[in-house]
Amino acid sequence: GSDSPVLLGIIRDFSNDWAHGGPIIERELITVEVLDSCAPRWVANTSRDGERYTCEGESALEAAMRCYVASMRDAL
Repeated sequence: GSDSPVLLGIIRDFSNDWAHGGPIIERELITVEVLDSCAPRWVANTSRDGERYTCEGESALEAAMRCYVASMRDAL
């Protein structure tokens, strides 16, 4: 599918490239906010099937992709 990490031999870096991870954040309605502006730490939140998922990361994109993976892992 379009979210496959490898497409035509090109590795896609969802946690570091907004062009790859950004559309997932929008589609999955993942919210992100900074926890500490002095030592940037981000938190992302989403929900799936009534379950809420919260993950942290060193960047907004990293936190959001961790949250996405957590929510998808439980959906399998």
